[in-house]
Amino acid sequence: MASPVDISSLKLENSPSLQNLPPDLLHTILTRLDTAQSVAHLGATCKRLREAVASYGWRTFVKNRFKTLALLEPVGDSEWAALADKMTWQSRAWDRRAFVMVSLLPPSDQEQQQPFDVHDRSRGRGRSRGNGRGYGYGRGRGRGRGGWGPRGNGRRSNQTLPPHAIVDACLEHTGNMEKETLVWGLGEDVMVRWKHSQGSLLKGETWRSIEGAPLGYKSGPDDVTAISVLKDTASAGQSLLVGRASGELQLLSANQGDFGRTMASFVPTSSGQAGQVLEQNGIQHFATSADRDTAAVITKSNLFIYPLLDVVRASNSAGLLVESTEALDIGGMTGSSAFLSLRQVCFMGSGDLALCVNRSTNPVRYVTRTPSGTTLVNSAKMRPTGRCTETLIYGDDHLHNARGLMPVNMASVPGGSGSAILSSYDDGTVRLQDVRTPASFDAIYQDHFELVAPMGPLVAHGMERFIVGSARAAILKVFDFRWTNGYCYTEALRCSERPLEPRPKSLTSVPVPPFAARSQCSHVSGRPCVLHASVRTDFYRPNCNAYLPALEQTAGPVYSLAKPSDLSPAVYAGLTRGLIKMGLRDPVADLAESTYVQHMGSESRFGYSYEQHLSSIVETGDGIGLADISKSNRLPFLYKQKTDKLRSAPCKLYRLDESLM
Repeated sequence: MASPVDISSLKLENSPSLQNLPPDLLHTILTRLDTAQSVAHLGATCKRLREAVASYGWRTFVKNRFKTLALLEPVGDSEWAALADKMTWQSRAWDRRAFVMVSLLPPSDQEQQQPFDVHDRSRGRGRSRGNGRGYGYGRGRGRGRGGWGPRGNGRRSNQTLPPHAIVDACLEHTGNMEKETLVWGLGEDVMVRWKHSQGSLLKGETWRSIEGAPLGYKSGPDDVTAISVLKDTASAGQSLLVGRASGELQLLSANQGDFGRTMASFVPTSSGQAGQVLEQNGIQHFATSADRDTAAVITKSNLFIYPLLDVVRASNSAGLLVESTEALDIGGMTGSSAFLSLRQVCFMGSGDLALCVNRSTNPVRYVTRTPSGTTLVNSAKMRPTGRCTETLIYGDDHLHNARGLMPVNMASVPGGSGSAILSSYDDGTVRLQDVRTPASFDAIYQDHFELVAPMGPLVAHGMERFIVGSARAAILKVFDFRWTNGYCYTEALRCSERPLEPRPKSLTSVPVPPFAARSQCSHVSGRPCVLHASVRTDFYRPNCNAYLPALEQTAGPVYSLAKPSDLSPAVYAGLTRGLIKMGLRDPVADLAESTYVQHMGSESRFGYSYEQHLSSIVETGDGIGLADISKSNRLPFLYKQKTDKLRSAPCKLYRLDESLM
């Protein structure tokens, strides 16, 4: 660390100069710069400051302005500058709702009847498509029947409900190269896509398939209900944890050399509850711990804990049988209130497990280990606050349905803890709470347009925003957590006496905030101009609903969501019969990807189609739960993307992306 400045050595004739400041003071200045533009301008003043910005300036900026995001630390100084550019672009695109929609659809029945040739993959790693496989119909989650023929003979049953996609994704970095792994289960089949990019430009894709029919799986009873990508950091290998409606849980190799090989199967053992063997029928969901060494698996009423670390590292293993280390009948545990079925499970930051259930007066509860054994505790009741209205707080006299559950890292929020979770409900609310005790950060969020539409799966982007899938329709709802953001692109805009257009439409008759007529910010007095004052209000930063394209004219909810990482601009939604990617619009990268995929051909994608779609959004208010839902009595504006503006470069004149204007 640099030695402290000797104040006594300073003289009045010494003119102040940035380039003569010691490194610790320069670092302090860099922590106060809130835009990439300011950092770049500082680095352009002289050679010494240019070296300081290149050495640690961009690293300081990224870590201070995006502190709630889980970012991989680059190795070289130049990579920090590239990361700053990437994260500021993504933040700007999120704020301006610059979305692009892409669908990935399996071949239709008519396409499957046409023979086409792809490489044969034996041992469950795909096969010659020949006359197709009668793409089928099963509901997933173990409730469907029939569908795809038991041996892939192309014969369809009378099942009328198509399968839906269960999706997971992860992102890996090597220098400026990225590898995105996207996996999904559709019916009894498993699909994997590896996408290689340099910067934001697509360099290549590789697809593999594990078809269920040749392995004896049937559509419906053997549908994939949970899937996850696991990585062995020691060998840099990948594996897939796949759970099915039948109760089967397997670890499969995702390495190119032995893709699809069964590494291990997981079966329950006798529990400590009277020594009975609990059944693992109908896997509902599973979660893996932060270091991926443990899996928690739930059925409709039971919870199983399995070790993963040694199994994943045993890359040469074949058909290992792994028994559960713990098996719990949740309904039979002391203090467990009645419920219909378990819905989701997640590991909290503290290492405990959180559960959400259907039809219970205590829809969220957690499992913790104590010196006396494993115990079940109902989550703490929320208390009324400005972000948690009393009329929406659950009492003990009504049954509630929780659908989604996700741990949230609250370390960057005052009073935060490792016991915070975000949960979604059938009543149209999403709740952020500390499950152990009421906390100052507890909040209830609500769509001010579709007030009581049921909420489904959840993903988050740090503590800046979260996305929830509608449990009724193909809609992604983007919510701001409403904490103070570390970065906002509007701080770099020129001052103005007018706010950015278009002005949001209030759905609750809340008036437009008044601003003093000021055309320039006064940094000395701390008084902002109209433009910079407006963008700091929740009124000018409303949430939005993004409408996903209908797949094959089949309407349905969002069944699953996945976000590869906080560095990724993509969110994947599992819908009926396929996937939708909602990405952030980059005209150059989008055109390059579309061109590459078209030249790639559908045969290399196992017949899957790739199509870009126009998006539509509505703005839905600040998202804080309403004490009186009758206050929301206005319809929002519908903004639709326009084809002629989709390839245009972004500009800073509008609050929303120019493709929507």
